[in-house]
Amino acid sequence: MALYEVYNPSGIQGWTHQVRLGCELLEKRGLPRTNETFDRNLYRRLRNFALYHSCGGRKPTFLGRPEWRAILGGDSHDELLDILLQMPALMELMDGYKKRYGQAIPDSLLRHILREFRQLEVQLLQWYWRLQCKETVPLFDLQYALPTDERFVTDETSQIAFFSQQHLFELLMLYWLGCVVLYTFGAEVPWQMEVNLPGPTLLSEAVKVPNADTTLTALLIEKGGIGGAEESEQLAAHFAHRVCQSVAFCMRPGFAMAGLQILMTPVWAAKQFFLHRTPGKVKWCQMALDEMGSRGVKLAKVIRNISQDQYAAMKETNWLESVQLERVESGDWEIA
Repeated sequence: MALYEVYNPSGIQGWTHQVRLGCELLEKRGLPRTNETFDRNLYRRLRNFALYHSCGGRKPTFLGRPEWRAILGGDSHDELLDILLQMPALMELMDGYKKRYGQAIPDSLLRHILREFRQLEVQLLQWYWRLQCKETVPLFDLQYALPTDERFVTDETSQIAFFSQQHLFELLMLYWLGCVVLYTFGAEVPWQMEVNLPGPTLLSEAVKVPNADTTLTALLIEKGGIGGAEESEQLAAHFAHRVCQSVAFCMRPGFAMAGLQILMTPVWAAKQFFLHRTPGKVKWCQMALDEMGSRGVKLAKVIRNISQDQYAAMKETNWLESVQLERVESGDWEIA
């Protein structure tokens, strides 16, 4: 029943409660035994939800600790989660520095933040390169196609992202989610210095791979890695756009609801990036979340109006149990 509530929640309160309980159970059981099917399945299922919950609340999870990573090696999905689960700790650290110092963060602390950011960036790029080399088909294709729902086609989303295999769709949704979150974070950092780290040596090779995302490769090669808030902003916009291009693909008749569940969090993350930048795209993402809700993904309709600040406040102050929850679930909550 707890797992059913995670996939088909009655509301955001039930979802967050079940994710927390599941993580507590996993932590109390200890490191999973790789030869035990139940341990492996529990570990794998919960890590995705723990990532969503931790990034939404900007708080780390125990699953990001070194001893909880690299347990099920060799699988692209597990390797990607090993990287992404490190992000919430960096977000919490930055929030603490901003709360204490405002924009005048000491150079030594800022340098540490930027080095950690760069290292995550390199890890993600290397993961993407490995995936390109591993697969024998394009990771995705951009095509002009007649959509089944005209509402999800704009000038910027006239090209639809198509995925030839289900596992590639799942991997790229998770990768694009992580990149939207990471580069949105990078755009918010008060960059005051250059942080000299070796650039990803694999970048120059990636462009030779036929299934490369050439737009992404060109952006990164031209910049030589990320050098400031402006470059982070560009890349966050790039990945948020990729997520939006996937919506029409998922809205086709007969597309499994499981795919919409996977798409939901990346669309919410894209909405967060657009929140104080492009109001029209915020409305577009909300429309997509509404449609997911009408197709059975109940949580999508709830989170359409919740910002990351509001989600973090819910987690820290038991805001979920207050009367305001009813306003959120009924759709009456206004964007801050």
